[in-house]
Amino acid sequence: GYFVFLTRDENGVSQLTVAQNQCSLPPPSAIAGPFFTHSDANDFRTKWTAVGKEVKRSDFDKGYEKVGRLLASQNPSVEWRETWKFLGDDAPPIDVTSEAGLIMLESVLGKRQK
Repeated sequence: GYFVFLTRDENGVSQLTVAQNQCSLPPPSAIAGPFFTHSDANDFRTKWTAVGKEVKRSDFDKGYEKVGRLLASQNPSVEWRETWKFLGDDAPPIDVTSEAGLIMLESVLGKRQK
């Protein structure tokens, strides 16, 4: 399948890339997919770029993620995962709207509380 990766450069500038894997990309801030075709993934990328401009401008840290999360939630076949700085640099992207993502989040927060 194809995925849309949100990456940021060292200055925080966002870039959306369609790829089958992230081998040649910097660590992603968010991932949407899988999409059956490159065209479907590119359509999602185009929509992600076009909508929610005010949200993306007003929330520099998570604006793109908020918009992407909303778009992914409108398509049940699209999975959504994103990174969270407070989980650490080594934490994989997770979907906090899924049961597995919430379990992982609770586990990390539980360890910190102890």
